[in-house]
Amino acid sequence: MSPHFGSRFGNPANPSKDPHHDPIPAATDAPTAAVAPAAAPDIPDPSRYRQGAHCLHEYLRRHARTQPRKPAFIWYGREVTYGELDAWSDAFAVCLAEQGVVAGERVALFMNNCPQYIVAHFAIQKLGAVVGPCGPLFKAAELEYQLRDLDARIVVAADNLQPVLAAVQAATSVTRVYCTHYGDLLPAEPSLAVPDELRAPRTRPAGTLDFIEAIAAVPAGKPAPCPDTPLDDVCLMTYTSGTTGLPRARC
Repeated sequence: MSPHFGSRFGNPANPSKDPHHDPIPAATDAPTAAVAPAAAPDIPDPSRYRQGAHCLHEYLRRHARTQPRKPAFIWYGREVTYGELDAWSDAFAVCLAEQGVVAGERVALFMNNCPQYIVAHFAIQKLGAVVGPCGPLFKAAELEYQLRDLDARIVVAADNLQPVLAAVQAATSVTRVYCTHYGDLLPAEPSLAVPDELRAPRTRPAGTLDFIEAIAAVPAGKPAPCPDTPLDDVCLMTYTSGTTGLPRARC
């Protein structure tokens, strides 16, 4: 639709006026013609599902089948495809299932945004379990409170945050920790400047399992459990900031 531009050289009915001044039109008592309302744009109904009413992880499975090589996201130039994301999250779902994780159980994630977070998130949801994100800026007391409230047995944590978790683990229900390093999936030649946090040396905290190695150890093609998860089941449990008291879970 092309815009309408008024005259930029003044009022043609009175050429004696400054040609660079477009005066305000005089008021008139003439009735204003009624303007018909614009037609409503064709906006999709947000309550409708583009590929049917299915859980988020089922949409991932469909994308992995129909466009496996299409990037799901790009991490500093490294394309992670829908096929990879689906396969990796399937493998980690197998790991969790072998640890007895079942539908409705809360599994905590303690790390910044990274590919491993997304993989773990989908793996947890594929089991019908509940993702419990813990803020990566948490102090020990904050982390202890949330882990106890979640009653989480399993945590996936960044290796540089493991000392915070180790300080409170004994006071929680946590019995298994998978650690990961932010730089594990960086490409050889990143397309963006990489923060120092991602370039820090990789560590293997004592008493933890390596997230990437655990996934790699699952036989290729081993099917992940696929429980029938109702759409109204809880899949994510986040917490308020606690400004007016202790943080409260929100599903």
